Amino acid sequence: MDLKQARYAEARERLAEAWQIFSAIGRVDFLAVVGHLLGQLLIAFELPDQAKPILLVTQQAMLKMGEVERANQVQEMIDACDD
Repeated sequence: MDLKQARYAEARERLAEAWQIFSAIGRVDFLAVVGHLLGQLLIAFELPDQAKPILLVTQQAMLKMGEVERANQVQEMIDACDD
């Protein structure tokens, strides 16, 4: 594993940890941000089965905040998980 991959792997671990914390405390705003980043990384790591449920929650968080355009962007990522 090269340095770049190691950094992405570390970022994925930290984002997954943050996701768990924000899920537990119900911070919709943080879930939207962290979920978007974590979903992107999981897709990059070719883990769409792990990305999809996170992206679904992320999309709902964005809709709750009125971020319809961003939620639509996340829908494209969700659709890509099914390809």
